[in-house]
Amino acid sequence: MQIMYNKNRKLRKNRMYFFLAHLSIADLVTGFFNVLPQLGWEIASRFYGGNVLCKMIKFLQILGPYLSSYVLVMTSIDRYQAICHPLSNSLAHTRRSRWMVAVAWIMSLLFCTPQTFIFSYQKISPTSDDYECWATFPEPYMTKMIK
Repeated sequence: MQIMYNKNRKLRKNRMYFFLAHLSIADLVTGFFNVLPQLGWEIASRFYGGNVLCKMIKFLQILGPYLSSYVLVMTSIDRYQAICHPLSNSLAHTRRSRWMVAVAWIMSLLFCTPQTFIFSYQKISPTSDDYECWATFPEPYMTKMIK
């Protein structure tokens, strides 16, 4: 498959490349903020970052998959419009594409915020001085013990 170039040998900009660029950014976010911190955590066998870093890493770990999913959804909607309604293709659609990607980012950031409330840096046990980044759920949402 050949990449389209113009006279100046620069990559032509169109909506599809715009969506692919944001999908690539989402994949990089997943790689750098999901895979690498988890790898370091596994190597160290404990989380030593403190409460702020715990919340931030857990927030960023879920951001990449959310962002990737929502950019793919917006790309699919854009492709549907381009294929099913080809005559309505205009510059207004470029503006709409920017809004669609902005919505994907906003939704991803919004849906990641519960991570900052769920995870915290806390003691493993009352008798131990070891800490870990764990999820804590309020009483009604915890699993009930079977007696």
